[in-house]
Amino acid sequence: MAATNLQGIVDTYGCMPEYQAMKSFFANSKNSAGIADATSKYGTPKENRKSYNTGWGIFKKNWGWKDFCDWQNIGPFYAFAKLSVQFPTLKSTNKLDCFKVKTAVASLESQKASLSSIYKDENVRTYHLQAINDKIEEYNSFFSTNACDLFILDKANQAAFDQAQAVANTQANASKESAKLGVYVFGGVAAFIGLAYAFGIITKKTSV
Repeated sequence: MAATNLQGIVDTYGCMPEYQAMKSFFANSKNSAGIADATSKYGTPKENRKSYNTGWGIFKKNWGWKDFCDWQNIGPFYAFAKLSVQFPTLKSTNKLDCFKVKTAVASLESQKASLSSIYKDENVRTYHLQAINDKIEEYNSFFSTNACDLFILDKANQAAFDQAQAVANTQANASKESAKLGVYVFGGVAAFIGLAYAFGIITKKTSV
């Protein structure tokens, strides 16, 4: 979606508490990947409906205006795009991403728990909750499709085996070094005694 087109759509939502934040977010090119993820998820958001006047005659100027704030059209899109900057949609089947997904879902669940303290406006809280649930569903789908639970378990078992093997190797090497040290000490003592005899430091007992 062209940035200018999106900016025009956002401009119709001046009724929303996050209007200025949305304008800044969608104007920032660094957020293009997140915006693309949101577009793939929800499609292009619709413009807010235009206000119209239902009055007549002299009352039409100041009374009878019908205003709209269709936050449902752009709220989840905006919240999901923001999430996708931090938690991008995973398009590959790289099983190493299983670890990222597991960590991300835990973080997203934590964000859900804190929504009430962050967003006081009920509508804002509602569309952020929808976006988080949609992102969790997306990541859980990746986790299931790629059998991440088995992959993570296999990696954990392999890591445990490698650690046990490393400990065993360390102990074996320590035993070898101890054995070598014993040989060196014994050989050193024997050599010392030999030299001591040779230089008369130790004298043999002779019978009288």
